[in-house]
Amino acid sequence: MTNSIRIILCTAALTLSLSGCGDSGSESTGSDTSGETDPSAGSDSGTSAGPMGFALGGLAVDLFTGDPYMPAEGAVCVSIVDPVQSNMNGEIAILASSTVETDGKWFVDGIMAPQELGLIVLVHDCDNSGTLVLPSGSGVGGDRYKDLGPGGMFMGFNAWVLTAEKVTVTDDSLLMAGASGTIAADGAVIGYVLDANMQPVPGATVSCDSCSEVFYGDDMHDDGIFSSMGNVNAETSPTGLFVIPSGPIGEYSVSHPSLNYDPLMLGTFPGMSLTVLFFAK
Repeated sequence: MTNSIRIILCTAALTLSLSGCGDSGSESTGSDTSGETDPSAGSDSGTSAGPMGFALGGLAVDLFTGDPYMPAEGAVCVSIVDPVQSNMNGEIAILASSTVETDGKWFVDGIMAPQELGLIVLVHDCDNSGTLVLPSGSGVGGDRYKDLGPGGMFMGFNAWVLTAEKVTVTDDSLLMAGASGTIAADGAVIGYVLDANMQPVPGATVSCDSCSEVFYGDDMHDDGIFSSMGNVNAETSPTGLFVIPSGPIGEYSVSHPSLNYDPLMLGTFPGMSLTVLFFAK
């Protein structure tokens, strides 16, 4: 299956095509001192870049539960994507790949990034079947790796995962709330509105240049994720969750009575979810 994916990372429009296939990581840019990620685990980069590249690593995290995503051995892969090179070539440019370990950890080395605009950490089924996870993208800002020399490592990055099971549950709730599209068919921008301490923020609304539908999740699911007492949620609940089917390319903004947020340029196309975390200034 071939999906066309378009992502805007920073301010550049990036066109990607993929067969089958927010940044919330540690603020440190040196080697891992937490002991949470084993640099020797899953280090098959799948490229010929060799030891001169740098490495990214961290944990695959379920987007809806915050728990580590722990797949069967060799079932789910992590690919580091250069969106600028992908745009020029007309196809996705995978710089390096590895697998998500059974404990949820991942480590990709041999990454040669010729630009500092940013990278995408893409979690997807290794066989590109889409039966386990919807291809899930998380952005890595260029400031995270621009100062890394050969053999340098940036550890502690959360690669957000949207499982196929969660896609089904979410799509059912979207249809209950009157959505005209679904994640499985149209892809989605999915994210959380957070305060400066990374805590979810209620009472916020999200908008974009051409968003026709924005849905806000809650933790009371008897009438679906996006409705309360029979009414479709009009703003974020204490979970801070929002889902935008299709996630058109454009500028996304958050409004809140007492908190301020910088707008972001982003978007996605069918076949992919893009995770976005809005942090208050």
